[in-house]
Amino acid sequence: MQVVFLTREPAVCTILRQKIGIAADTGMIFEDQSRFFAALESTEQKPDILIIDYRLYDHDFFDLRDFFKDCKIRIPLIFYNDPFPDTGERAAYWEYKCRFYFKNDDISKFRTFFEILEKAVESPDINPYISLIRKPGLFPNTEESQQHSSSTRNNPEYDIYLLRDRCHLQKSLFRLLEILYKQRGRFVPTDYLLKNLKGPGKCGKKNCLYAYISRLRTFINLSDASLDILKNSEGYKLITY
Repeated sequence: MQVVFLTREPAVCTILRQKIGIAADTGMIFEDQSRFFAALESTEQKPDILIIDYRLYDHDFFDLRDFFKDCKIRIPLIFYNDPFPDTGERAAYWEYKCRFYFKNDDISKFRTFFEILEKAVESPDINPYISLIRKPGLFPNTEESQQHSSSTRNNPEYDIYLLRDRCHLQKSLFRLLEILYKQRGRFVPTDYLLKNLKGPGKCGKKNCLYAYISRLRTFINLSDASLDILKNSEGYKLITY
């Protein structure tokens, strides 16, 4: 498989390349974007997939996939340090994103590759050094944090409409939040979530649900809401604290 990396952390990607079993001549690593695009345009045999550093672009203003589409470059791409997917859900999330943008291509052929890359990204010897997906440290044990912990423990209910307005949640994400919140403290089966999120423009597949959960977790973390979403073999549980 021919793989091309574009990254600000070449040392990390060199280790990832080794872990996924890609040789240097079939897994080129670029730091310079001009050289990266020049290489894509000059080679007749295009790479099978592009693995990109999420930090290279402001994703609110620039969609790299749309840019490639305009340039008639049709190559599946993923962001190895995308902050949306949670641990254990990256492979499914990458596959979902590729299927969304490349509906007419056979993305299933990358499934095993995504699973291998997920294990590499989440391996304890390299994960702490990958930007954007490192787990945050414990909050300092200061008087202010103790007061914050005390107030949240004494107020287990949370205004999810406040989160909706603050983060401008899409209707589909807020619907997922509503379902989980109504049954907070209990694991909600995956099948139940899929059934209740089905409909036009809504989620109906497991890969899509993984993406929704990851995005909702990200909004929760960014808003500093007193919420968390847990996962086990049964499904997902929303907790307040």
